[in-house]
Amino acid sequence: PCTGKGTDRLMVRITLNSYQHNTAPELDWFSVEYESGYSPDIKNAVLAPNPYKPHESGISHITLYNLPFDFSMTVFSVTGQEILHRDCKSASGKYQWNAANRDNEPLKSGVYILLLKDSAGNERSLKLIIAR
Repeated sequence: PCTGKGTDRLMVRITLNSYQHNTAPELDWFSVEYESGYSPDIKNAVLAPNPYKPHESGISHITLYNLPFDFSMTVFSVTGQEILHRDCKSASGKYQWNAANRDNEPLKSGVYILLLKDSAGNERSLKLIIAR
């Protein structure tokens, strides 16, 4: 999988051709295409695990995937209260967050909305469930 801006992606295309009627297709050729500078789109961002259950899984963070290099993350409660805002960088296309508020206190069990925004102003909202 692609991991972020500045990384490379390898795509393989295989074409099957049959030169005679009623015969099974045979591999005639294949090509390898190389694409450099792939940058994920904020609209494809996802998070895991969800629901986040640190007491069961032993995982101490939430990971966001398919991120652009520069993005911001704002976390809201379901009532609309801003819990956290961060300007972030992700050279790898992923970002780990400890599920804590701006005072670094663990978020309580509940439903939260993460608003991600890239440097071009594109947005993606994700719902996160925390069960402590």
